[in-house]
Amino acid sequence: MEYLAGAVRHFRSAGWAAMDVRPEVQAAFGAEVRQALPSTVYNAGGCSSYYLDGNGRNSFSWPWSTGRMRRRLAAFDPEAYDVTLTTGVGRPVPAGR
Repeated sequence: MEYLAGAVRHFRSAGWAAMDVRPEVQAAFGAEVRQALPSTVYNAGGCSSYYLDGNGRNSFSWPWSTGRMRRRLAAFDPEAYDVTLTTGVGRPVPAGR
């Protein structure tokens, strides 16, 4: 919730009209999770798990501790997002990077 509150504060103060996670940030996070999952109880041991889809892919689990999640989400990171700004007349325009 704190990450979300930080996002909303930044969104408002920066004059953003829209935001979306940058594709390369999402891809890097997905790769990091996929690399960590095979050794977890959710994926290891050859057991059938409702965490795995029909292709054996786990798109649900966080493979690390709650503490790691709290540290990772401690502060909103505006650099991880592509944004659209609101002009003075309320018309959205893409922000330059």
